[in-house]
Amino acid sequence: MDLKEHLIRSIEDAENNISKIDNYIIEISRDEEIKSKHLYNNIASFYDARYLEIGCHNANTAALCDNNMRLYVCVNNWSEFKKNKDEFLYNFYAYKENNNAYFIDKDCFKLDKTIFKNKFNIYHLNNSNECCYKKFEYYYDFLDDTFILIADCSNLKIIRAIHYLNLKIIHEIRLTEMNGLFLAVLQK
Repeated sequence: MDLKEHLIRSIEDAENNISKIDNYIIEISRDEEIKSKHLYNNIASFYDARYLEIGCHNANTAALCDNNMRLYVCVNNWSEFKKNKDEFLYNFYAYKENNNAYFIDKDCFKLDKTIFKNKFNIYHLNNSNECCYKKFEYYYDFLDDTFILIADCSNLKIIRAIHYLNLKIIHEIRLTEMNGLFLAVLQK
């Protein structure tokens, strides 16, 4: 799988509102989030998708919609957004379907990483301004040699983390129209 071409195609389709998400996901999303939901779904649509998401949000379950991911793991302890937990869990279990999907209710830095038997080729960091580098470093060994990064943290902080960890940027794009997402294909 050429991750760069897959990412470019995923973005193009999302900009044209093309994905496998359904009307319910569109209804629970704010207008400015709809294209990003298409994007998450498109990125996760390839056969060998192994998706690690740190910091879950209710509509991010769009990645699961009508995909058959090999692995989807979402970690959140809900310390910041407790009111969203029930809605997230409802959507997570409604869209889990044929995906090998797990939700872990735990602080991402207190997680016993030995539970991971596979490496991830998609790494999604949500609201990671405070500890972007720490999350990258903590899960670094569980990322494939080449992987897709989805991040909505500060572009400067994510770039610093990428350079500090000596990751090679194969392709990058900032999508201001999609809540300022930073997307990249990175190589160790």
